[in-house]
Amino acid sequence: MSPRKSLSPRKSLSPRKSLPLLIAVYFLAAPALGQVVLKPKFKEGSSFRVREKTTADQVLTLNGMPLATKSENTSVARVSFSKKDEKGNLTISTKIESLVADLILPGNMQIHFDSAKPDEKASDPNLEAVLDIFRKLSGSEVTITLGPKHEVVSVEGIQEGSQVDPESVKEQFRHELERYPAEPIKPGDTWKRTVQQDLGQGQVFTFERSYEYAGQVDEFPTVAGSRKLDKVTATDTSVVYSTKGEAGLIQVRKSDLKVELSKHTYLFDRAAGRTVLSESAIKIKGPLALAINNTELAGELQLTLNQKEEDVKEGERSNKSAPRK
Repeated sequence: MSPRKSLSPRKSLSPRKSLPLLIAVYFLAAPALGQVVLKPKFKEGSSFRVREKTTADQVLTLNGMPLATKSENTSVARVSFSKKDEKGNLTISTKIESLVADLILPGNMQIHFDSAKPDEKASDPNLEAVLDIFRKLSGSEVTITLGPKHEVVSVEGIQEGSQVDPESVKEQFRHELERYPAEPIKPGDTWKRTVQQDLGQGQVFTFERSYEYAGQVDEFPTVAGSRKLDKVTATDTSVVYSTKGEAGLIQVRKSDLKVELSKHTYLFDRAAGRTVLSESAIKIKGPLALAINNTELAGELQLTLNQKEEDVKEGERSNKSAPRK
């Protein structure tokens, strides 16, 4: 609609003439009613704490031999935003405050790590190398520097031997920024994204994910006056398992994995400008072909992966999980 011209003092619109204009204005504005933009914000000088819990149950069958592994990792980290410098750059630092990990490897080899007792030895000396990875992650602080247009300028602070890839950190951050559309959305709107999940040691899952905006919900449905959050759901339509060129001993030659179960939920706080809760459940199954130490192996993968990330209030115990729906 073109800009409205200023009216002459001697000429005004009569009610009869103005009614069609009002109707036109209403219908032009109607599509925007009820629409929102889920825009990320970086509040300079602020910080928050976040808990992430991941459980995985995997059976990898190679040449007819099943190899079962299970893991459960829970970490609490503080995320801090700096003030912008004279160039408009801003840093986001993530410091791991606590980390508890439990692994069961093939052959029923068990590993437990607690950052409160980092020097505890493994029951099997051969597993000390795995504990060393957790020791490097515990207490580590990774800093991302953003440019004026929120582009990633640098990633610093990654501990050598922690198996954290700077490029994967950049990719994860980019996905967080681009998860929601930049344009206004309303309940029922859908969109798609390609999402990569780093599995470590150069191994990557690439998902095709479909999102839907469900509107606003109460953070705690049974609590009166609970804050309103924007709810987004998602499902995965496909997955590709691959390895990067610099991957270690394992190379993926072929994979035909299918997504048997997929459910994602995100709650976004407009005032904070960020996702304050994300939950996901994924089940994947299918044949694949691997090369381990240049030895070709045919196999099948069954993987169930559950993840939950949520805000932790100041003073709240790290292992306490607040109920949300």
